[in-house]
Amino acid sequence: MQNERLNRALGEKFSFKVANNSGSTIVIALLAAFYDTLKVTLGGTPTAATPAFNNTAAIVAAGYSVGAVADDGTVATGVVCTAMNSKMSIRQFREYVKQQGLLCSEITIQANNKDQFEKVLEVVKATPLTGAKSEYLTLSEFRSVDQQAEDKIVIKGLALELAFDTLMMIAIDTGRDMTFTFKF
Repeated sequence: MQNERLNRALGEKFSFKVANNSGSTIVIALLAAFYDTLKVTLGGTPTAATPAFNNTAAIVAAGYSVGAVADDGTVATGVVCTAMNSKMSIRQFREYVKQQGLLCSEITIQANNKDQFEKVLEVVKATPLTGAKSEYLTLSEFRSVDQQAEDKIVIKGLALELAFDTLMMIAIDTGRDMTFTFKF
């Protein structure tokens, strides 16, 4: 039986970290909407197929400049994604969002360098039927003068629907890591 008071205090949330040591800035899709991100690598003896869900081809073909898709482990050369709770995976989170749809009330972003807060979080409600319009959350707008920590911002009062059609992207500079916590 779950502790109801604890659940209310903590809320439902999911956190993961993206570390970019690739040598260049990379745009990463935190959520990939309905785009097919499956990539199969063949190798080994006997030949074995290894699936991954970080293929950017379909997102790039739709007109978005994405260099990586958030998934578990290494998603591009020098770019590693790690779920903060080892019992849950980023892939599980992405699939759950696609299947269930969630209303995100808050996003907390931590970074190892505050210059990352000069970036924008691009959110698109993707559609194959008509052109999709990007919405931009300028991270620096969410810095609070009351906040002591310079390595964290909290975006509150969102009411942002995350669903099968949500494409969410951000540029992460080389040598930077960012931790994203979505609260529902």
